[in-house]
Amino acid sequence: MNLLKYNMSFLASLAGNTFFIKASNYNSYLKCDSDGTVVSARNPDEGSKFVVELVPEREGMIAFRVDGTNLYLTQNPYGDKARAQFIADLEQASLPLPADVYMHIVEFAVGTESNQENFEGLGFNYAPMKATQGPPGLFQTFSLEGPNPFCVGIKSCFGKYWRNQHWTSQVSQSSHFKGDETWALTIHPNERPWYNMNKHNLEYLNA
Repeated sequence: MNLLKYNMSFLASLAGNTFFIKASNYNSYLKCDSDGTVVSARNPDEGSKFVVELVPEREGMIAFRVDGTNLYLTQNPYGDKARAQFIADLEQASLPLPADVYMHIVEFAVGTESNQENFEGLGFNYAPMKATQGPPGLFQTFSLEGPNPFCVGIKSCFGKYWRNQHWTSQVSQSSHFKGDETWALTIHPNERPWYNMNKHNLEYLNA
């Protein structure tokens, strides 16, 4: 599929604006409760407003801050690739910790990927999204891509997509970019998705 990856020009036009995040295939919106629990709900409220912020340390990445708070939408990594990358990052940091402590940190931070025996198959992780205190770190930064501006994939640093797990009203993750992984940023609920886009601020990728 031919995907669009949104570059810094487009991301900069989003930064500082407040959005509702709507599941494209369902009439539901992300909502954050005061304790940091994130759900998808049909009736958005003040907890459904998110401010887009650029992340200067990671070009092409953005973060979503819950409006009026210092909480940022957060997805922990999962799978063997993310585990290897996380271990490498810890080793590069040269923290004075015993090897068994390193492994406890990795086991706590990195989730397990579903296998072929799972009812949906390979590539999923069902741990729900949460909102945690900023400033945004590696688990709180994301990129945008998709076939068109009304059908956006929100992708983690570890290559996983937000997923509307509609049967539990939660947001989980997937290795695939399909219907449940499509989102739209809207200024007002129930209105046409907001976008400001032209050929200058799009890069085409093959995926």
